[in-house]
Amino acid sequence: MCATQSIAYRGVYEKLGIRYTREIKTGKTVSQLGMGFAVPDGKIQFVYLRPELKEAGLKEGDQPVAFNGKVVICKPARRSLEK
Repeated sequence: MCATQSIAYRGVYEKLGIRYTREIKTGKTVSQLGMGFAVPDGKIQFVYLRPELKEAGLKEGDQPVAFNGKVVICKPARRSLEK
């Protein structure tokens, strides 16, 4: 598969409520989210947690309920991007 146009990542991420910043290679260490997400049974779960997050009480398989007061609902990405 070959794309003929580059993806406008900033616009895609904004529709998902995520601020996109292009990587700037400075050689300095930068912060990361510290976890990944999985959707094995239709429910979003935290995976690959860094030790700091485990120490804060998160566990692999925990499910987010809300972010910034917005309920987390797993729906197809296509529906998330529609406006």
